[in-house]
Amino acid sequence: IRRARIQTAGLPHVVLQTADLSTLTLADDAFDCIVAIATLHHLPLAPTLAQLRTALRPGGVLLVLDLYADASWRATAHHLLAVPVSRALWLVHRRSLRPSPAERAAWAAHGAHDVYPTLPEVRAAAATTLPGAVVRRLLLWRYALRWVKPA
Repeated sequence: IRRARIQTAGLPHVVLQTADLSTLTLADDAFDCIVAIATLHHLPLAPTLAQLRTALRPGGVLLVLDLYADASWRATAHHLLAVPVSRALWLVHRRSLRPSPAERAAWAAHGAHDVYPTLPEVRAAAATTLPGAVVRRLLLWRYALRWVKPA
């Protein structure tokens, strides 16, 4: 957020906010674009999508990049590709294949209450809540969702 505020300092229509979405009241039709990155797996999916839908102005865009869990054969094939990529990225960014004890503890605490929907669950919630939304499977256990609120 700090870096984004610096980069958007001269743009009067850009509002950056850090808040708890589960307790935040968003005004109806208030946003042209909402971006959620690795957030929805911490919240109830369908109600959160409905909250974001209501907060978008007609013509507004919702962009989501989040994580999913899936044990299907198709997902397993993706996971087999993702593991070496994930390890290589970890090595490049951390200069080690193994996280430190502090990092492992932080990730364990962070993930203790996460709920990762399956891709079919994401698609079903999107179809019900955001008709016409496009959900794409990505590498590294992620999906992208794009929806434009009808004008």
